[in-house]
Amino acid sequence: MRPSHSTQLACAFLALAASPLAAQPAAPSAPTAPAKDVVQLSPFEVQDTSGSYSSSMTSSGTRIRADIRELPFSVGIVTSDFIGDFAAFNDYKDSLAYTSGVSSRGNYNQAYYVRGLQNDGQLRNGFFRAGMFDAANVDRIEVIKGPNAGIYGRASPGGAINVVTKMPTPFPSSAATVRYGDNQFRRYELGASGPLFAKKLLFRLDLAHQTERFYYDHEDFRQDTASGVLQYLFEAGGKLTFEADWLDKPMRANGASTLFRRVAGVTTSQLAEELGRFNPAPPETGLNRQLKAGNLTFEQKLTDRIQFRATAHSSVRLDPSLRVGGDQFYTVETRTVANRLADLQEGGTRYVAAQSDLLIDFDTGPVQQKLLATFDFARDTSRDERWRVLAADRNNPLYNVPTLNVGAPNYFVVSDKKLLRDFYRNDTSRGDTSAVFVSDRVYFAGKRGLLLLGGRQNWVKSTSRNYANGATTEQRRKALTYQLGLNWKINEPLSVYANYSTSFRVNAGLDLAGKPWDNQKGKGREGGFKEELFDQKLTLTTAYFDITRFNVIRTNAVTRLQELTGRENSQGWELDFQYKFSRSLLLFGQYTNLKSRITADLQDPTLVGFPIPFVPDESYGVAARYDLRDGRLKGLFVTLGYKSVGTITTSTTAGFQRNYRQAAYTQLDGSVGYAWKTTGTRFSHKVAVNLKNLLDENHYFGDRTRGLGFASYFAYTISFR
Repeated sequence: MRPSHSTQLACAFLALAASPLAAQPAAPSAPTAPAKDVVQLSPFEVQDTSGSYSSSMTSSGTRIRADIRELPFSVGIVTSDFIGDFAAFNDYKDSLAYTSGVSSRGNYNQAYYVRGLQNDGQLRNGFFRAGMFDAANVDRIEVIKGPNAGIYGRASPGGAINVVTKMPTPFPSSAATVRYGDNQFRRYELGASGPLFAKKLLFRLDLAHQTERFYYDHEDFRQDTASGVLQYLFEAGGKLTFEADWLDKPMRANGASTLFRRVAGVTTSQLAEELGRFNPAPPETGLNRQLKAGNLTFEQKLTDRIQFRATAHSSVRLDPSLRVGGDQFYTVETRTVANRLADLQEGGTRYVAAQSDLLIDFDTGPVQQKLLATFDFARDTSRDERWRVLAADRNNPLYNVPTLNVGAPNYFVVSDKKLLRDFYRNDTSRGDTSAVFVSDRVYFAGKRGLLLLGGRQNWVKSTSRNYANGATTEQRRKALTYQLGLNWKINEPLSVYANYSTSFRVNAGLDLAGKPWDNQKGKGREGGFKEELFDQKLTLTTAYFDITRFNVIRTNAVTRLQELTGRENSQGWELDFQYKFSRSLLLFGQYTNLKSRITADLQDPTLVGFPIPFVPDESYGVAARYDLRDGRLKGLFVTLGYKSVGTITTSTTAGFQRNYRQAAYTQLDGSVGYAWKTTGTRFSHKVAVNLKNLLDENHYFGDRTRGLGFASYFAYTISFR
């Protein structure tokens, strides 16, 4: 961080903390539903976090409701209110900037890294879902740290992200929001919830439409989502919930990045920043994703001590794309980008799954226990078809313009699959996973101590068929993963914890000898402290971790073939904090310091010790919110957030890409708004102005992706409750 920025940040927060407005007396908290309308939660649910940036409860880390402080591992939570106030609607890079141990690759690529290790899909209400995220119906995002996320089966040992959606309310409520801003940003949201029949049948409906441009020429996207929930409450205490959602996300000319410079026949590790917003991808290229999903969940309290839940899930994701590849460098003398080649892909994935949980509370003398037994099944079926320009056609002007002149670009490429004569991939694959998971939370010493024991046995069957050559393969795998954790409350404000856990993930496919790859495996240990100080106004979680994953598959930079290469390790420490100075002023943030490295590589020993791409060794974020709760300006609020992301590498490829180091960057964001109620009615209003990149920082994130400069956004919300 440059000194000038440190000074500006310090002044901003000191001014906020020292403001005479902080002396204003606190007003009562936002109104809540009458007590008679509150629905008693099951042990599988967490209370709605509306009106807050934090939650003391989680359901993701153990599959049942738990106090975060008592768990023997770290869980980070981001609420829907934070997402809305900080304008982080469909991007983990923004929504998780103030949660330790998490980094993300960019605007379009939803790949994320938890504690330095990549995971290519998130959970949504406990079921896997890749790259399709909108905040319209999100209650909170929970980050499960370390291999503990292995309780959901396939997982990165770094951790996982679980998006938890909003549930219906037993009282009528609705809201509509309009947002406008720079970079052609437009977002419209509509939500409604309440009872439909005698407070037994509840509903929820959320709709959103968003468009936005990014830095490079003709690079933009549109996202539409619709989500609905119906919930029936039985007299005997049971509950039946049906959820359905649809998301459409066409992205145009996506994935642009700044090219490297090539001078006198030598490709350098310097970016061709003189190209500015130039995008080598044609305007018609893009990725058009669409997803339809549904859940049906039944919950029943069988006795005072036994609870049961069962869920069936189905989703279909389509992701056709047209990409035009080419050199990663720009030849300075000729002002050209060469070797352009069109690649058309069609296909999609169908995912069906079922989970059942049986929870039993019982006591054995002074020891209290919560025993959870889970069975789950999941089936992934995918189809992949790809066409491209034949090598013999790549210089034929009827098919392609192989060299792009930057000064006067002719983007022409054939995009009709009937004319792309190289039909080079045509296959299907299916993976079936069955598993039994058992865990026991054992409370002892008057609940000062918690011992967590868990084990999961997985059985996996994978089949694939290549329609091009008729080859069919079948593989069967099994894996046992487990977790062991201890949390001890030293005194009322301080707890110490430690855990050890393992994970696995199937490495799909065959090696050159025709044998299945070994499973990817992970193991991790963690220890730390959880503190609540100053009459619970300050909460702190500090953690040290050491995580290793084995049997990592990489693509050989020379042969372009996949190889089982070795292992990766990530170790470091992290801090999350929240300080409630008063009911008006809240300060929160995170600091992450880790070393994520390749520790063994059988194919390329020069990679040993090389940083894992896209993971900074150091990052931090500090943010504040101030609300005026009384006086003439009651309803006025201000937010301020400052984040810093350290230097990263972006590629393990030999040569100029491996030698490139993307510089660290910082960003200051803020907002100011005003909320009020229409006197004598149940209508509330809120207006806000969000300011992004207040210092107009020039920066790159992800894979050579240029960030936007200063931008402003306006929002208006009207709600009824």
